[in-house]
Amino acid sequence: MDVWPENWPVLKLFDAMRTQWRVGYSGAYGMDYAALPAVMDLLNIDDRQWAFEGFRVMEDEALRGATVIKDGEVTWPPPAPKLSAAPAQAVKIEAAPKAAAHGGQAAPLSIAAMILILLLGGALLALIGLAAQTNHLVTAMQLPVDEAFLR
Repeated sequence: MDVWPENWPVLKLFDAMRTQWRVGYSGAYGMDYAALPAVMDLLNIDDRQWAFEGFRVMEDEALRGATVIKDGEVTWPPPAPKLSAAPAQAVKIEAAPKAAAHGGQAAPLSIAAMILILLLGGALLALIGLAAQTNHLVTAMQLPVDEAFLR
């Protein structure tokens, strides 16, 4: 394989970053760019923009080269997205029709009704708590104690 002399810095950069692949459940999905500035400094790369663009091309080709084929169909990586430059179509949203009175949706509760429901629910929970606590004390007092068990 021939490498043009102007591409050697990018190739060295890509080689130096070979341990920086991000890997998920489905395999490698890209490079971790956090180490890229430090590696560019170590390699004395001056034109960072050009090197980064070349690095991204090599990264993309490496990912595209790791193709998974099952039953003759490419399953990884997914094909490149097909984007359109046409503006998106406006979607008209219509109001939902009113529900029928019988079997339809109920009208929203007023604030007073919601407060009343919350107060009644709280009172019910308090009564259940008191009953459980009282029942526990009565049950504990009524249990016979086996003296042999306590020794």
